[in-house]
Amino acid sequence: MQVSSDIRSLSISNLEKILLKENFEKYRASQIFDWLNKGNVRSFEEMKNLPKELIHFLNSRFTINSAVIKLIKKSTDGTVKFLISLFDNNVIEAVLALRIKRKRWQHNNPQIMGWELSSSTFWRMDSHGL
Repeated sequence: MQVSSDIRSLSISNLEKILLKENFEKYRASQIFDWLNKGNVRSFEEMKNLPKELIHFLNSRFTINSAVIKLIKKSTDGTVKFLISLFDNNVIEAVLALRIKRKRWQHNNPQIMGWELSSSTFWRMDSHGL
């Protein structure tokens, strides 16, 4: 038996090979990846369309490492800071800064006029606290 590793570190093709070697269907890898990427699950038990035998196998071989947002602070300039706790108990800060661009537009009807807003975002990750 191998040491547990984060299942997110595998490619879908590697997971397919592992599952086939253990006599599970190849398509199960796609189901697992869908849960991990779209389902926001933190345990294999939450993957409701997997058989219990597969869930048991996944628990014996893999972990699902996840991050948890511990604190959100919004500043007056629109910046949003997130304090995020990682699976290994390290903490990082992520900063979301929005820059709003206003673009005037006019409808075919000259009495209808408005503003179109668009935003650009960037993330800054470091190990400082909020």
